[in-house]
Parts: sequence; structure tokens; C-alpha cells
Amino acid sequence: MGNGQAKADELRARRESDIANRAARQHRETQAYLDEQRRIRHAEIKQLMTTEAFVVQAAVRGYLARQQYRDLRKTIARRHKIAEEITSTEATYVANLQLVLEHFYRPLMDCATRNEQPTSSPGGKRNTPKKTNDANDLVAPDLTTADVKAIFSQVEVIMLYHQKFLVQLEQKFKTWSWHQQLGALFLDMIDFLKVYIQYVNNYEPAIAVIDKHKERGSFARWLYVAEHSPACKGNPLSSFLIMPIQRIPRYVLLLEDLLKSTPEGHIDRDNLQQALTRMKDVAHLINDKKREVDNFRDMMVLFGRFSPRLEDLLVPHRRFVREGIVKQEGKPMALFLFNDMVIVGTPKGDKVKPAYTISLKSALVEDPADLADEETEPVQEPRDLSRVFLLYFSSNQQKRAIEYEARSEVEKNMWIEAIQECIFDQLKKTKSFHVNKQADPSMTIIAKRKPER
Repeated sequence: MGNGQAKADELRARRESDIANRAARQHRETQAYLDEQRRIRHAEIKQLMTTEAFVVQAAVRGYLARQQYRDLRKTIARRHKIAEEITSTEATYVANLQLVLEHFYRPLMDCATRNEQPTSSPGGKRNTPKKTNDANDLVAPDLTTADVKAIFSQVEVIMLYHQKFLVQLEQKFKTWSWHQQLGALFLDMIDFLKVYIQYVNNYEPAIAVIDKHKERGSFARWLYVAEHSPACKGNPLSSFLIMPIQRIPRYVLLLEDLLKSTPEGHIDRDNLQQALTRMKDVAHLINDKKREVDNFRDMMVLFGRFSPRLEDLLVPHRRFVREGIVKQEGKPMALFLFNDMVIVGTPKGDKVKPAYTISLKSALVEDPADLADEETEPVQEPRDLSRVFLLYFSSNQQKRAIEYEARSEVEKNMWIEAIQECIFDQLKKTKSFHVNKQADPSMTIIAKRKPER
């Protein structure tokens, strides 16, 4: 009995152990299955997320590529359009230069050459004036070859060069592509632009020669008919002569536009940048010369207004600044400000009779209202100083002061500012000045003294 019971217990224990082992094995297998399913699910989710990210990234890359392509097409179109504008405006420029030569220069040079020929022919017959052309049916104006050369200067040289430049442009444009280059052409042309400097320097004498000969009836009539011919479309000769001066700034604008449409890395980028920089330098120089031309015209007009004339008015360094009517001791006077001097005169209609001049090299301008504020002495008769300004200067080694009254306080301030700027420029040129007026005690004393009435 004892042995039988022990075996039964052992058998029961073994079955329970087997059951426990199977339960543990099933649990591990179930857990392993669940872990595998989770791993597969995670892998599927990760793959799905990767696929969606790829799709999004691909969509973004596609959008950017399409946008870049559209921008590139626009840039290509702009670059083509600018190249077309450069070529077309150059063709117009060359055509106008040819018109100047054929319609003005050569007919005038022909008649000037005939004018300089001997008055009698070898056979003893006297040469008679010839007509310049059949279109205007006028006797040739009395010009010399030197006059004609002075008027037209380097026009023929400029035209011949730009004819070649136009041919090169047209060849480039006929085979135009995204990689076509224009920068090298402009770099080569810049070396030629010294001719433009000569032309600008000669522009004011050319206009002076035209104005001088306009006073003669034959040239005035000839020029009127020539300018009103169909070829000129009513444009005066001066409008053609100024075209070379206007062309360089136009090149700057065109090169700037072309450079904007030429991205970094383009084969033409560096040449265009260099060409633009050098063209700007030339344009600045020409603009300075143009301002000198405008000042020369102003000075010529003023020279004719003074009666009697001031023979020493026209000097190379002098620049006109402004003019106006002021009162001196209650009398209207014409005040002319130049960069180095002041001219005061009596207005007589369109003319001005010069009264005196003041050099600005040792001058000083003051607002008496400021001086009145510094006065410690009581003022018996208060004055309205809102329109008054004082000009101190040296005359015969003595310091003098003159009081002027402008038409308004605003105009007074404009006079003071303009005169101060001119005085400062003069002082800079002497290289021996101090900004502080205390450096000149005598001038300081004068500035503080109340002006004599």
C-alpha cells in the first residue's frame, strides 16, 4: 500500500509538472507570437511612414524644380529681351550718327572747303557760291573747315567704331542662346571710350560755334531747313550732338539689367561685372563734364546780362550757384553768387549794371538775429531781422560788413546756407583754415559788432 501510494503521488506530480511546463511553453510561444506581430506591425508602420515622407519630399522637390524651371525660363527670356534692346538701341544710335554725318557734317564740310578755295578759277572766271544740296536749295553758309570740325568733333570716329560694334552685336544676337556672352564686347569697347571724353570736352565749344554762326543769316536759314527735313523729323542739330553724351549712361543701365539676369556661375558674369564697373567710371566722368557744360551755358548767359560786361567773369574754375534780388540800404540790388565770389549790381530790365564784387576767400556770412541774441546792451529800437543777413569781407586790408535784406526768411536762410558752403569750399582749397572763427580774432570782433545803419 505504501509503495502504491508513493507511485501515485509521483505520477500526479509528474502530470502537474507537465501541465505547468506546457502552460509555460504556450505562454512563451504566445508572447513570442505577439512580439513578432508587434515587430511586423512596427516595421509596416515604419515603411509606410518612410514611403509617405518620400512621397512628400518628392512632391516638394518636384515643386521646387518646376518653380526653378519657371524662374529659369523667365531669366532666359529677360536676358534675351535685354540683349535685343541693346542691339536695337545700338542700331538706332548708329543710324542717328550716320544722319549727322550725311545730313549735316559732309554738306557743311563740302561748302566750307569750297569757301576756302581761291575766288577765281584758273581760267579767270570767278567762283560763285554753290548750293549745299538740292533739297534745301540754299546758298552754302559762310563756314570754315575749322568751324565744321569744331562743331562735329569726333562724330565720324565714334560712328565708324560703333558700326563695327553693331555688327558684332548683331552676330551675337543672331546666334543667341543662354550661354551667349556680351561682356567681352563691352570690355573691348571701354578702351575706346577715351574718344567720348574728347567729345564731351569739345561739346561746349561746338555749341558756342553754332550759336555764333546762327547770328549770320545764311547759316541760320540753312540750319533751319536742314533740321526741318523729313530725315531729322524736326529734331535740332543739338539734339543729335548730345546723343554720344547720353549713350554712356544708357550703357550703364543696360549692363545693370543684363547683369541682374545673369546668375552666379554663368560664363559671362565676371566680364559683365567688370564692364559695368568700368562703364560707371566713364559715366561719372562724363556726368562731371556735362555739369561743366551746363555751368558754361549759365555763365555765358550771365556774361551777356552784365552791362558793361565783366571781361574776367569767364574763368575755368568759376561755377554759378544762384541769383536773386535783395535790398541794400532799402535799394533793390541783384545778387549773384558764384563758387568763389559775389557780384552785386543794379537791375536795369534784363540787364544788370555791376556795382561791386566780393571775393569769398576771406569772407564770412552771419545771421544778425543770432548776433542780437548775444548782445548784452539794451536795444533802443528793436528791428525785424528775420530777413536780414550780413556779409563780412576784406577790402584793402580792412574788414567790412554789408547788410542785405532778402524777400523772405526762407530765402535768407537759403542765401546763408549757399554762401557758407561756397566759403567752406574756398577755405578747403587754401588748406590753411580753421573751422572755429576764433582762429581769426579780427573777424570775430567784426562779427560781434552791430552793423552800421
